[in-house]
Amino acid sequence: MLQKQLARFWKTEYIALILIIGFLLFANLLRWSNVTPYFNVYDSPGYFKFSLWKSYRGAFVSIPYSVIQDWKLVTLFQNLVSAVVWSVSIFRLSRCIRNWTLAITFGLFLIVLAQSSPVYEHNNVLMSESLAISSLVFLVTSLIIFEIKQSKNSFYVLVFAMIWFANTKQSYALLAPILALYFTIKLVRSNEEIDKRRKLALIACWVSVAYAFFLAFSTKNVSDYNFVALIYYRFSVNSDWLDWWVQNNFPIDFLQEKDFGKAYSTGILNGWLSATSNFKLILFYLSHPLLTLFGAFLLPLFSANFTWGETASGAIGIGTRYSRDLFLEPTPHLYFFWWDNFNLAFRGFVISIVIIWLFSIAHSLHFRKIFFRFNKDTQSNFPKFLLKIILFHLILIQVIFLLGPADLLRLFIAPAISLRVILIFVLFLLIDEMTDIVKRRKR
Repeated sequence: MLQKQLARFWKTEYIALILIIGFLLFANLLRWSNVTPYFNVYDSPGYFKFSLWKSYRGAFVSIPYSVIQDWKLVTLFQNLVSAVVWSVSIFRLSRCIRNWTLAITFGLFLIVLAQSSPVYEHNNVLMSESLAISSLVFLVTSLIIFEIKQSKNSFYVLVFAMIWFANTKQSYALLAPILALYFTIKLVRSNEEIDKRRKLALIACWVSVAYAFFLAFSTKNVSDYNFVALIYYRFSVNSDWLDWWVQNNFPIDFLQEKDFGKAYSTGILNGWLSATSNFKLILFYLSHPLLTLFGAFLLPLFSANFTWGETASGAIGIGTRYSRDLFLEPTPHLYFFWWDNFNLAFRGFVISIVIIWLFSIAHSLHFRKIFFRFNKDTQSNFPKFLLKIILFHLILIQVIFLLGPADLLRLFIAPAISLRVILIFVLFLLIDEMTDIVKRRKR
């Protein structure tokens, strides 16, 4: 009996999953063995201290860090998680493409993306980016599969993906309730009856998301740091913006120090911070609505002191260069899918988003009937869902930009990778559908 089950298993397409996992594990471990983990003296120590409350680190990051402790073993854990997540995502998304040649080609494209240096290098950095990338890629894959299949298994996988996502980064925790609300409304509006198990899973999801959300506000340490850094790096270079903060009693002498970390550690601003709520930042953004709405992508238009490399789109287009800048690998390689010029990156990113957006709108308006393999409801809803998932990424980008000014390349790497996965998937779906249309016409 066992032999028959094993034989049936090896004849199925799941052998492809085993091969993908095997290859990515081998590739990750081979590169990991030659890398010395990068420890950031400002950020990394906080990840090794787990606390149920008054913690500014996501629980799903600080728990494995605090349990493992050893730097090299932590990066091993990150490499293993990354390999498994990318393998599962590649396998699950490839099964949505009917043409085997295209499915295999799509899988190879994502394997190359997963092994490109801006993706891989974070596995060996002792910060949250590696697990943040894995959680967002897994979430996007789970959202797509659930939208297509609407099955119970895909439901449970999506619930786990949302819980993991919410408990990874502060910016993720702030948006997780919106995602959970959308998911809940979608379930309630469906005609299918929700059984007891799924109700319990949904409750667990909401409890976890609520915990992550309030945990993000449990301490002012990180919010105060980012608050001051925003004024120091971004608002101080524009006289109108700086005047607004000076009128709100910000000590201008703080800006004279060239080393931000040194100035902040002296405690010069302790009195001002204790008397000033972070709510002031919200008031500033409300008083500068154009900056709030468009600054993430068009910052140089507000001040000549900024470059396109300091915009979200420029950072997302070029990715990080840790392998090159920090010498993480003996021979940094594989920058395929990533631009090496900020101006090209900005244009390329904008064009990519516009292409997906226009395609989704056109299909939603029924200008062209594609995705025939889905049922009728899914066929019309999938492009609308695609618009929502792109909008979610844009909101995530906006939140990250408004919360933190420094290390934009690092902060935006997860959305940058996730958007590439979506773009590649959509392009292969289109090619697959067009190929099928041509075959049917020939008949």
